[in-house]
Amino acid sequence: MAQQGQTAPGVQRPGQQQQPGRDVSAQTRLATGTASLSGQVVALDTGRPLKRVRVSLTAPELQEGRSSTTDDQGRFSFQNLPAGRYSINASKAGFIAMNYGARRPNRQGQPVPLAAGERARGVDLMLPRGSVVTGHVYDEDGEPMVGAQVRVMRFQYVQGERRLVPAGAETSDDRGEFRVYGLQPGTYYVAATSMQTGMMATMVQGGDVVAYTVQADGVNPGASQPSGTGFAPTYYPGVTSVADALPVNVGLQAEAANIDFILQLVPTARVSGTVMSTDGSPAQGSSVTLAPDDATSSARYLGANYGSGVRQDGSFIIMNVPPGRYVAFARGQDRRVQMPLFGFQNVSVSGADVTGVALTLAPGQTVSGTVSVDPGSASAGNLTRVRVSLASLSSLPIPTPPASGALVDGTFSLTPVVAGSYLVRVSGLPQNFALKSAEYGGRDVADLPLEVRAGQNIGGVNVVISDRVTEISGTVPAGEGQLESDYTVVAFSADPANWRPQSRYIQVGRPDASSQFRIRGLPPGDYLVVALDDVESGEWFDPSVLERARRSAIRISLSDGDTKTLELPLSTLDR
Repeated sequence: MAQQGQTAPGVQRPGQQQQPGRDVSAQTRLATGTASLSGQVVALDTGRPLKRVRVSLTAPELQEGRSSTTDDQGRFSFQNLPAGRYSINASKAGFIAMNYGARRPNRQGQPVPLAAGERARGVDLMLPRGSVVTGHVYDEDGEPMVGAQVRVMRFQYVQGERRLVPAGAETSDDRGEFRVYGLQPGTYYVAATSMQTGMMATMVQGGDVVAYTVQADGVNPGASQPSGTGFAPTYYPGVTSVADALPVNVGLQAEAANIDFILQLVPTARVSGTVMSTDGSPAQGSSVTLAPDDATSSARYLGANYGSGVRQDGSFIIMNVPPGRYVAFARGQDRRVQMPLFGFQNVSVSGADVTGVALTLAPGQTVSGTVSVDPGSASAGNLTRVRVSLASLSSLPIPTPPASGALVDGTFSLTPVVAGSYLVRVSGLPQNFALKSAEYGGRDVADLPLEVRAGQNIGGVNVVISDRVTEISGTVPAGEGQLESDYTVVAFSADPANWRPQSRYIQVGRPDASSQFRIRGLPPGDYLVVALDDVESGEWFDPSVLERARRSAIRISLSDGDTKTLELPLSTLDR
């Protein structure tokens, strides 16, 4: 069913000539098929064609995504496509990115099916203009704060957890004024930071904007640089805790103005100490980061990290650290063997200087094991394409090792692994195979955390794959013999103990071209299944959401290799 403002594939608007736009990726890639797809992108408010829109195309049948840029008439075209189901996204600065077929921003769209040789035309999208938040930031005397870093944030689900993440950022001008644009409609929290007493830098980690103070190698930790007061990360309307912040509601293509607030002064401290290498020598050239480790810390929600380089004598000093609990994370390298080294230490800051923080670098751990095929399965052939990886459960900015490919004998080894909690994951599985379990110490560490401790390597992780894969499929009736074509099916364990972030016991399915859904690879067990008309991406990992969804869900049981066909009523999540 075509969405408002969109034309279904195969339907061409009257008087519209579909001249192929420029497929950027096709110039550097060999032809992989005979199908094609074309359409037009227009502005939602005016209906005028939008040029220089980036249109992205993804599908399981493509090894890499493709992209195209719209021409002066807003048209785009993709050629030489293999048969498959294609997801389309359009984005342009100042506008809200949209998925084709989505009812609203930040929602999954509807894939476009393509058969070999098919020419899908009229795959059109409308982009809303981004909303705007404007206001002023002032210092404690009511004077405009110049150069304050303002972030507009919203709660979203990241790796199954509800986190406050940046949606836009800006620097205040000489009037203390900021203007953040390109926002989706929704509820936001506005915050600002200022590092006028130190140097400030920004970087991106995992899609989040991270701020941290950088101290030059020549900083003198003596009395000439006393700790004192500084501006704490502050939320509108002038508070230091997100729990006390006022939300800012922004409509579609709307502006929220007069978001004015004063930055709060707090006592700040210097954190100093030493970083030593494994042989006891100064770890010159390494770095130290203070990552907030307090659920009530405004710095944690702002993604603010404070850090320093390590000097020749192994000492470091981090200035202007606001009160809170932190984890000091040191990272260096053993240049002799080109091996990364790590060190951790908990640090509590209450306004007074913290000295004597001692960090010792050590190599990361190794997690190893084997990949095998469930005895009841058919032969999986060559397992060397199977790749084993670790998914971190920590909110701290710790690195994860690259995925390890299984060797001919089925063994794998992951290194270096920083101490922490992880889940085992696999990719590159043979067709029709899925992960059955990852056993270690009597636990399935594909679902329960694998605890990696400093100085302790882990061996004997037994990863088992199987072709006896569970499958749930079905439809959602729309009445009068029709089927719903836009919904999300959530299948989740009947046991609330399995309602955890990144749980394999929670999976979702979307309708295909024939309005049917399919969910494969759930572990055996009892499940609740519900079809929802609207759900935010990742929201299905929230226990409170699942508790509401279970009221209209049906219950089923799955064993190894079970296939269930369901007809589900369409439900609305009680909000």
